[in-house]
Amino acid sequence: MIRATYFGLLITCMWTANVYGQIDRSGFMFGMGIGSGFSQHAASYSVVEDTTFNIVNDFKGFRILVADIRVGWGFTPGLAASYNLKYSPYNTTISPYNSLYQGILIGYSPKNSTESIFSLGIGVNEANDRKLKLGHGILIQAGAAREFTPHFLVEANVTFGEMNNRSYTDRFLDSTREFSFQLTLNYLFYRG
Repeated sequence: MIRATYFGLLITCMWTANVYGQIDRSGFMFGMGIGSGFSQHAASYSVVEDTTFNIVNDFKGFRILVADIRVGWGFTPGLAASYNLKYSPYNTTISPYNSLYQGILIGYSPKNSTESIFSLGIGVNEANDRKLKLGHGILIQAGAAREFTPHFLVEANVTFGEMNNRSYTDRFLDSTREFSFQLTLNYLFYRG
């Protein structure tokens, strides 16, 4: 149901794409989005289920759900800063791995293409499974978004950096590197 709604909104936004005048995103803004993605750090996660029979579950890095929330301020129509939170919950059929990213994001829209937004930021990522803290790290975030209709946009985003992993006897991560990619459909509230 969620997947059908997500793709329905995406197709509607693309179909109603139009060229409109200068977008004024100055002042208060609030955004939220939903999508999916891939995480290299999550793909390196394994859990030893049974040491007698050497049963190990290796998990894929696919993140079926990524939630994106941001609160910020537009200093000019084309320049804004925001607090950004990205959460990817665990899924019982895909992986017990979940992550929470919190950071500061700077967004820029060129004057000749105000429906495009380019962003760069830095933040802290925490990785957990349902029971334990797996690691944390300071990561860089970069993204590009396209506003197809006023307030609705599609964003492609990458987050990368090093994670400090914790060691456990029955759970382990093969990599300290994080490179994740997310594709989200967002609603961005602004007064303009």
